[in-house]
Amino acid sequence: MEPAQPARVRHVWVLGAFNAAPRPGLVIAWRQVAQLAGPSLWQAMVVHVDDRYGTTQAEWVFANYLVPVKSKPPAIP
Repeated sequence: MEPAQPARVRHVWVLGAFNAAPRPGLVIAWRQVAQLAGPSLWQAMVVHVDDRYGTTQAEWVFANYLVPVKSKPPAIP
């Protein structure tokens, strides 16, 4: 049985290792990664700014390190 595809979330918080502060990111693409044992896991290509170095990075991040950003659509005038 294949896992459901992640929601079409674009803006996320990327959780860091070792209690690092979450940083805002933008999801560019999703992919599934096969595991030797167990179901496939989802990864997202995420673009984010690293404030420590003032650089922009793009990297594959496992979905369990991403938190969707809640937002409301703009009001229609």
